[in-house]
Amino acid sequence: MSSQFYCKKRPTTFFLAVLSAGIVGSLLGGAQVSAQVSAQVSAEASTTYKEQQDKPLQVAEYGKPDVTGLWYHINQKQTQLANRELGRLKSAFPQWVVPSDIEIALYQLNNPSKSSDVVTNQKALEQSASNRAASNQAASNPATSNAPSQNTVTKDAPLQKFAQKTSAQRVLISARELNQLSMLADSLARYDYHMLLGWAALDKGMLSDAQHHFERAEALHETVLQKKGVVDGKRAIVNARIQQLLSNSANTNNKDDSITKDSITKKSAAQLKSMLLGGDAEQVSETLLGEAWKRYDAERYHAAYDLFELLENHEGVWLSLRGQGKNAQAGSYACEQASSQKFLTRCADFLASEQAEHYNNEQFQRSVDAGLALRNIRRLSGDEQALLGWSALQASNRLNDENAQIARDAFSATLALQSSASEASNLDIANALIGLANTKEQAALAKKYPSVALILKQQGAASAWPRKQFILSYNLDDARATTAQTKDAYTVVAGLTTRSRSGDEGLGNFDVFTSYIGVGGMVDSWQWQVALDYQQLYSGKPATNSWFADGQASDDFAGISGFEDKGLRAEVMYQQSAFNFYANLEYELFDQPVDAELTGQISATWFLPEVTLATTLFHLPKTDSLLSQSGTFNSEQTERWGYVIADGVSVLAAHSFKPQWSIAGTLTWASLSGDGVADNKYLSLRTDVNYNLAPQISPRLDYWRVGPFFSYLGYDENLSGFTYGHGGYFSPNYMVSIGGYSELLTMEAHRWQFKLSTSLGLSRLAEPSDPRFPLLTANDSSNPLSSLHLPYNRSTGLSGNMMFEGQYRLSNHWIVAGYVGKAFAVEYQAFEAGMQIRWRPGKGEGVTSDELMRSSPRLSGFAL
Repeated sequence: MSSQFYCKKRPTTFFLAVLSAGIVGSLLGGAQVSAQVSAQVSAEASTTYKEQQDKPLQVAEYGKPDVTGLWYHINQKQTQLANRELGRLKSAFPQWVVPSDIEIALYQLNNPSKSSDVVTNQKALEQSASNRAASNQAASNPATSNAPSQNTVTKDAPLQKFAQKTSAQRVLISARELNQLSMLADSLARYDYHMLLGWAALDKGMLSDAQHHFERAEALHETVLQKKGVVDGKRAIVNARIQQLLSNSANTNNKDDSITKDSITKKSAAQLKSMLLGGDAEQVSETLLGEAWKRYDAERYHAAYDLFELLENHEGVWLSLRGQGKNAQAGSYACEQASSQKFLTRCADFLASEQAEHYNNEQFQRSVDAGLALRNIRRLSGDEQALLGWSALQASNRLNDENAQIARDAFSATLALQSSASEASNLDIANALIGLANTKEQAALAKKYPSVALILKQQGAASAWPRKQFILSYNLDDARATTAQTKDAYTVVAGLTTRSRSGDEGLGNFDVFTSYIGVGGMVDSWQWQVALDYQQLYSGKPATNSWFADGQASDDFAGISGFEDKGLRAEVMYQQSAFNFYANLEYELFDQPVDAELTGQISATWFLPEVTLATTLFHLPKTDSLLSQSGTFNSEQTERWGYVIADGVSVLAAHSFKPQWSIAGTLTWASLSGDGVADNKYLSLRTDVNYNLAPQISPRLDYWRVGPFFSYLGYDENLSGFTYGHGGYFSPNYMVSIGGYSELLTMEAHRWQFKLSTSLGLSRLAEPSDPRFPLLTANDSSNPLSSLHLPYNRSTGLSGNMMFEGQYRLSNHWIVAGYVGKAFAVEYQAFEAGMQIRWRPGKGEGVTSDELMRSSPRLSGFAL
């Protein structure tokens, strides 16, 4: 084996020179040999051991040298010049014995060491100098010398001859010859021979032989310097063994033989592990660590990894894994060693990288796991929190599973990092958090996070406008609503309405004219209005011989045919996201024939994801005739009856089942009662399917719905007469209609707007022959009126209606509105019209359909 494997641990040049000098001196003897050895030693200070062995010895003159220059070089730390000067002095003065102080100073200059080593080396050099002085004296006085006898010289000859060879020549010796020299050295038991053969065996890679000779030399050593030579030899053996094991490259064709590519065999690794547990553990560890870093610097990361792992050097293992491109394995290793801050940081960096990489690869659950592991190590940044939320959201299967809760917590933590309470940032995260919360939770989140509040506000405004929730849209600062008109200012309104019903001659006709003035405003999103009404009611006189009150009317009818009176009404409207509420109270016709009651209705509408649902509870008078609306007197004005009140509920449901297509249904049920009027019940049904033509017709249209309809109306009793017990309202046993309808509305927020509704159908009705005096006992023989009945009627015919509504903004403050409508059915006609003017401060550029006169829930029946 080449000596390069252990050259760093070879004995010092000075030590080898002394060793060679001793051997050669023993061979030749005499002062001249000593001078030659001294010259060789001084020459060794300026060149290497191997080079100097091949140079001839020089003989110099005798005398006492001047050491001033030598000390100057020593004091100036000029190592090379000092060594050269010492060599020159020894060559010039062979008999000169180098003083111990100079030897010690030169030794320290050539071998810088720790302070603890200096004392040892000084003692060794002093002993060496003393021994050499005695040796020189003995050489000059053969009579008293300890030199070996002639027999001994002859016995040592092979070893002495071997000592004179150069290292290059020694390594060529055969194993057999070396074995013979070893046996000779064992018999002579000399320190110098064993050291010579130990290094020779080491050069040839015969480590067991080298170990043997160094151990024998250790047993024979006499000085500290000799002991140090033995230690160097043993360290060189250890290094050689290490290099042998490291040079046993794994067979890459046999995967079971290797640890990793470009590595050592598993057997070599096991032997190195054993050496690390032995007595030379410190040296082995230092050597392997140096080799590991050498391989790492050479980018032999696989080989470096195995050595670092063998040494349990965590830093080296981590770096080697990174060098191999095994970042995931390096990250996992860092997390395993996370007891130190450095590896804790590396683990966190790895987990952050894994979190992002898994998300990008759509491995959402693994991204969640990485994010949670990272959260256990340190506080997540805003981006990491957000990424955890997005991963958990994608991995979630339902809103109440574990990942959904992780997403909620992560998104909430992200939003909590907003720099100020008024800052609305992270809108995408806020939007995702809204999607994970119910309505109640959304309200709580909006109070906590400005971004959530902003999105809910935007969403509310975007959905409020198409739902015709213009109050809500205005409160949510929708530009369309705020530009169109001011909703939260006080409003003054005045108007006129008229309606006329034409039926049977006389009492079958009914006209109502109303004028009113009102004021309204808005308080905390509640829109309110109060109004004072003045009404004029007129009904024709009963025709002669027609049934009225308790008998048939005569020509001298003295009853009332109409009257005029005042009334008060108030209403409130409230809108929030996906919900409307409306309520009104009325106290109409203070001095009507039958004492008036407080009437009104309460209505609510829910805009659900799949359906719009509205319901209304009402307590309202029937307005078909003077008798049903206010009550009346008999012809002598001695008795009064009538004023029919309907108590009931209405329900509407609408569903859009495909683009531009929808279906709707309405149900109304009520019970009716009045003063001196028999009780009654009715049920009304209507359903229709419609298609919106507006997108195909004109952008100026908000909608144009057309489609078929079907309706049903049925009463338990026919109380349409005007005698005692009857209410004077239309109450067929059934009325069925089928036909088509159309409803058109122009765009919102323009200066003008109109709405046109029409329907046409075929109706069939039946009015049964019910008692003319229903409160009397049927067929009471004591009262001939009990057997009287209404005529039976069944008829079929066309029915229809048309209603036109419109409004126009005159200026920022003034709006004028009106409507006109006509309806007809079998033996029935009706006409109605109205006009209104409104004043409101503030600015406005348009109008909205919620302020069309007949769009009021008071008239439409629902809070839409």
